[in-house]
Amino acid sequence: MGSVTKKIKYKLLLLQPAFVLCIGISHVCAQIIPDRTLPINSTVTETNNRSVINGGTQVGGNLFHSFERFDIPTNTEAIFNNSPIIENILTRVTGTNASQINGVITSFGGANLFLINPNGIIFGENARLNIGGSFVGTTANSIKFADGSNFSTTTSPTTPLLTITAPIGLGFGNIPGAITVQDSGHNLTVARPVTRPLDRTNNDTGLQVNSGKTLSLIGGKIGLNGGILTAPSGHVELGSVGNFSEVSINPSATGFNFGYGEAKSFDDIELSKRSLVDVSGTNAGSIQVFGRHVSINDGSILWIQNQGTQRAGNIDVYATDSLKLNGTTSDGKIGSSLVNETINSGGSGDINVTTQLLKLRLGSTIASKTFNLGTSGNININAEESIHLSDISPIDAARTSSIIAFTVSTGNAGNVSVNTNNLSLLDGSSVASFTQTGSGSSGSVFVKAENIQISGVGEQGDRSTISSSSLSSGNAGRVNIDTKNLSVTNGGSVSSSGFSSGSAGSVIINAADSVEVMGKAGEVVSEIRSAIRVFNSEPVRRLLGLPDIPQGKAGDVEINARSLKISNEGRVSVGNLGIGDGGTLRVNANLLTLQGKASITANTQSGVGGNILIQSPDIQMLDNSNITATAQGNTGNGGNISIDTSTLVALNNSDISANAQASSGGRIVINATGIFGTQFRPFLTPESDITASSAAGANGVVDINSFYFDSNLAIVELPETVRQIANEITTGCKASDENKFIITGRGGLPEDPKTFLRGETTWSDLRFPDKMALENRKLGNGQSGNKLPENKKNYTNA
Repeated sequence: MGSVTKKIKYKLLLLQPAFVLCIGISHVCAQIIPDRTLPINSTVTETNNRSVINGGTQVGGNLFHSFERFDIPTNTEAIFNNSPIIENILTRVTGTNASQINGVITSFGGANLFLINPNGIIFGENARLNIGGSFVGTTANSIKFADGSNFSTTTSPTTPLLTITAPIGLGFGNIPGAITVQDSGHNLTVARPVTRPLDRTNNDTGLQVNSGKTLSLIGGKIGLNGGILTAPSGHVELGSVGNFSEVSINPSATGFNFGYGEAKSFDDIELSKRSLVDVSGTNAGSIQVFGRHVSINDGSILWIQNQGTQRAGNIDVYATDSLKLNGTTSDGKIGSSLVNETINSGGSGDINVTTQLLKLRLGSTIASKTFNLGTSGNININAEESIHLSDISPIDAARTSSIIAFTVSTGNAGNVSVNTNNLSLLDGSSVASFTQTGSGSSGSVFVKAENIQISGVGEQGDRSTISSSSLSSGNAGRVNIDTKNLSVTNGGSVSSSGFSSGSAGSVIINAADSVEVMGKAGEVVSEIRSAIRVFNSEPVRRLLGLPDIPQGKAGDVEINARSLKISNEGRVSVGNLGIGDGGTLRVNANLLTLQGKASITANTQSGVGGNILIQSPDIQMLDNSNITATAQGNTGNGGNISIDTSTLVALNNSDISANAQASSGGRIVINATGIFGTQFRPFLTPESDITASSAAGANGVVDINSFYFDSNLAIVELPETVRQIANEITTGCKASDENKFIITGRGGLPEDPKTFLRGETTWSDLRFPDKMALENRKLGNGQSGNKLPENKKNYTNA
């Protein structure tokens, strides 16, 4: 309702002469009962299911009302008949009942309306706001003002005079009351999940303020059960605080901002049954949520859609214990989400999450999107304890849980930053930034976590992944991971990829301890890569508008770790399946192990093979593992491989190769103290080989600099049984021969084979029984004629 209409209505109400004073006769009017605690008390009159509230105490631009009870039943309206000069209407409830609001609250002009009831506030499905200013619904005990005075729900004879100053804070007592919003949920639609913007053309109203204003609910527990809160181009605040907390109020361009620096503790916030918080508009606004455990379920959404040319505000969620997003709408099309998107030239804002524990399950999403010229905002996640993404939607198998920033137009996608102690991505879930169509580039992905687990694929083959990728002319961003331990298993991946003319970005991993890449799921191998790739399915390429031969440049991969283990067909790679060259792959690790068809590759289809640079004191290649820089097409030369190590062991057909199909082979340089189990050969064999050959062109160069080279090293199976010590001791000596006793310095074998060597140990004649020459002879018994010969020669230090 416009301000002109409200002024006319205000004048008409002043002229109506015959309102009946509410004194408890009318059932409707009896729901709003003044308490007569003000210098000028509030009065309530009724006509046609409308309760008109007059009176109250006006001090400057503040109008104070006080009620023992404040309820608005279904199909009724409460009208604050304020003067247009009023800036703030401050309404308190001093009784003991929660306020039941299931009708319409109306005020005139641009006044802000504060409703204060420490017992609780319940908004039903028919509750509506028809006010010109911002709305603050709170279960605080008092409102604090700039001059130090309070407007408190606990009145006494010493209550100070009311003030002309602006409200600056909310004061809460013991066990603040809950605030509940009940409704039938949103009717948002989306043409294609993930890659199309949300649409709110269907009629779902709920609580709404005018454009550019604030709608705030601040109390104890906050629950939206299908509730809808709308502040077009404005601000929505959800704050849940504990006992004796204080919340500051600050004026802003969209009404108010709130601060929680003096909050003693926090309580829980839950959105369920398709609840919606929406500040979309031509000058899109902002959302702030502050609580202890924050839960967003059943396809409920915090949503900003920027429809204008200026940058939108942020979605900020502070959950002192946990933030949990679970599930989708009943049709599976919309997941429980935090969404900040733009459909115009104005950029979308950021999404900031601060908590201890973050969980996304069953197809839920945190997403920043752009569908036009505007850039999408960044996603910043700080979860001190852990972040866990898992579980496919049981309704739509294509919907996995994700934290994602993307573009489908000319605007760039934002960056994704994740900071936690433990990060686990399971069941095809992802932390990613990508470009689908248009010239916009995808953002970069930064992950800092003590332990990272990336494992498994979704039912439709979606990898669990940390990635940045481009399906268009825009470039993919880089992926940067700082961790102690990184585990990529069962088809998981860390990657930056290009599928069209856009280039892939770099992948940089710094691990204080270990990096493990192991196994596969079906035909999907676990891998770390930066590559230009091709979808094998032509229908998929046609659907996504991808070329048959991509033209982008491959990025680089760098891994720094104490230990890098690649096993069971795991793979670390750079590559280019288009017309460009391969990238560079660098490994710096104290221990590098490849086992069970594992591979480190820098392969290309048409361009020059990539480069592999390895620095590791200990390299073990076992069971058909490979380090290759191969040009597979007809034009590219083999790549370059440089290995600096102390010990290189390559066994059971484990190869190092820089081969080419039609052009020249590459170059391999190995600097090692010792090389075991492999050798240079002009071509690959069933043995372990080092080769830089070409099928149709000139062979490459292999340069091996090693102090010790043993190509015959093999794995020898140890015996399954242990020799008995007693069987290894001889029971005879050469009694018939001339004997000699030679001392060569001090020490020798121990008297007892079960003891350790000692510096002064005497010599004992220990031999294997099968080496004895006198098998059938017996020692003499010491009688005459059968004595051992006496020692006749003695050599010292011989």
